[in-house]
Amino acid sequence: MKICNHQTKLSPLAKHIQLNYKEIKMAENKKTPITIDDKEYHFEDMTQEQQTILNHIADLEKKINGTKFNLDQLQVGREAFIKMLRESLDKEEAEKEVKEGDK
Repeated sequence: MKICNHQTKLSPLAKHIQLNYKEIKMAENKKTPITIDDKEYHFEDMTQEQQTILNHIADLEKKINGTKFNLDQLQVGREAFIKMLRESLDKEEAEKEVKEGDK
């Protein structure tokens, strides 16, 4: 299933469900176009259940993107600590070699 909001770019994150979430705030008499599997629907014409499902998909997409962002931060942080540990071990090893050389 392919879902997209006409007013945003498609998210590459989900290939079978693609949606960039935008809060639905449309003026009266305007409808929000949603494309699902190359067929256009209007959010306002959907049943309450369909709107809820679409909102769940959009919310999950936001959470997935947020989780990926957090994972990137965690991976960079982990790499920084690995680098700090290596530098500390190398420094300790170099200090031992200097002390042994002084004997």
